[in-house]
Amino acid sequence: MNCKIIQDLLPLYCDRVCSEESAQLVEEHLAGCGDCAALLAELRKEPTPASPEEAEENTREQSSFQAVRRRFSLKRRRSVAAAVLGTALLLLVLAAADRPRPVEYREGLLTAALAEDSVLDLYYYGGGYTSVDALCRKVEEENALFLCYDRTVRAQLLGAVESLWSEGASGHLSVGNGLLLDSEKGDVIQVMPMDELDAVYYLSGDYDNLMRLDAPEFQAEAERAVLLWERLP
Repeated sequence: MNCKIIQDLLPLYCDRVCSEESAQLVEEHLAGCGDCAALLAELRKEPTPASPEEAEENTREQSSFQAVRRRFSLKRRRSVAAAVLGTALLLLVLAAADRPRPVEYREGLLTAALAEDSVLDLYYYGGGYTSVDALCRKVEEENALFLCYDRTVRAQLLGAVESLWSEGASGHLSVGNGLLLDSEKGDVIQVMPMDELDAVYYLSGDYDNLMRLDAPEFQAEAERAVLLWERLP
């Protein structure tokens, strides 16, 4: 039989995975072919064990590869962690920028004047704002309206830019007929009728919380309020 065919069968014969017919053909050929018999002997040889120096070199190469892999993996994890942290910080900054905060009172922030039609006009000079909070409470036998302007960081920055080329009030409130109207935002808040109000105050704070306070607690908070308008006796 052709040596090339037998040599193709030798690995299968050596591993004992060829058919009985193929094994018989190989054995018959090997009996008369020294070259193929020598090749089978080479296939059956055990691999030469690595010398201590070669084994040590292989160990060093493997350790070096593992170290590079660990460093790459650590660097990648750090990059992912940094990206996640950066995204979280950006979201926190954006959330903080959009969270309304009360505008603290300063001299000249608001002016108030009673018009001839018994409507109280209040003009705001604090720049950009987001909304107005208001509530009516009885304090020391006085019917009082408390109000506060809120703004986000974004509204504050926008107001600062607008103030570079604009003058005058940046907001107008009118109180009358039991309603407080924000002319700038178009918001309407129900309040006491003007003829029942004794005073209007500016009180910065969390109005959701202020509304839940009982009389003594609210009285303590009202000590911080700034009088804007008071009905003359």
